[in-house]
Amino acid sequence: VINYIAPVITEPPKHTTASLYSSASLTCRATGSPTPTIHWYKDNRIIANKNSDPSVLVFPELDLSDRGFYHCVASNIINGKKEAIRSPVILLNITNVVQYEAEMDLPPDFYNSTESTEDLILKLIQSSNNYLSGSNISNTSFFYIEILNAETILQNTSHMPDKLPIVVTLVTERGQGDNTLLTGVKNQLDSLNQQLSVKISIIQLNRFDGCPSNSTIIPSQSGDTSLDISVHWPETNIGVEAIVDCPCGDNDTSSSGSELKAFRYCGGDFTNGALWTTIDVSQCNFSDLARKICNLRNLPVDEKVQQLEELTSNTQELKSTEVTASVSILVTATEDVSGNIT
Repeated sequence: VINYIAPVITEPPKHTTASLYSSASLTCRATGSPTPTIHWYKDNRIIANKNSDPSVLVFPELDLSDRGFYHCVASNIINGKKEAIRSPVILLNITNVVQYEAEMDLPPDFYNSTESTEDLILKLIQSSNNYLSGSNISNTSFFYIEILNAETILQNTSHMPDKLPIVVTLVTERGQGDNTLLTGVKNQLDSLNQQLSVKISIIQLNRFDGCPSNSTIIPSQSGDTSLDISVHWPETNIGVEAIVDCPCGDNDTSSSGSELKAFRYCGGDFTNGALWTTIDVSQCNFSDLARKICNLRNLPVDEKVQQLEELTSNTQELKSTEVTASVSILVTATEDVSGNIT
């Protein structure tokens, strides 16, 4: 008697990070009868697995094209019907690479030459890289640029673009973009205008494999703009959820002991670039009373305590957030007094 059992994934692939040119592997093991077949997908497209063990996807030497979102599918045939199960999607990323995107604005006379459009563009990129290769921005070990979607642009021989979309790649142990890297990249790209025979300019520099830092405004419930809350998001890598404290002075803890946080996911992909997607700031949408209490933080101690007493005089209006905000303000008042004594 043959027992037919639909596939079950017993060891799904996990989020994996490794350095550029190092080795890595993803594992997907499954049970079932007949023994399930394992197929791998990258960015929702099936890919070939040359490993002798189909349960393990091996990357002998990671390069930028290996980054992406992977999942596996285990399947078998039972009574002529295909049974399949899909694993969760995981991210394979490279830890020591940061990329930015920009546009290279070309001068009006750029194409005034007997050379082909493709040759002129490739020569410009090569000359740029010859200069940039020696750049050192915040201990980066490598710095180069390439054309974004180069194949599409270069194959269209009848089109002479006045702007070239480029991607800047930094190999750096920082593994995360920040204002220091962004400023350094901008300065180096701007210097190309003095170093090259072609007078180009760089515009619209932004993070490519991560979401840029920005803010979300949470309006007050009464419409009083002085009580608006601004949640600041740090620059965040693709596939990572940014988690920040709700900005209400030191009010990062609720009365029940759980932290008050805001969440935002950096989605997108490594082909078209990163994109901020889902956002949840519900825990930070404080009442106007809680916001008023939090705004006392920077007042002098005497004024802080006096206004806190006035705002909290009606205890029926005080809920957990207002109580937590009040405790936070009292803590800052105590710290201010202690600081004055010392």
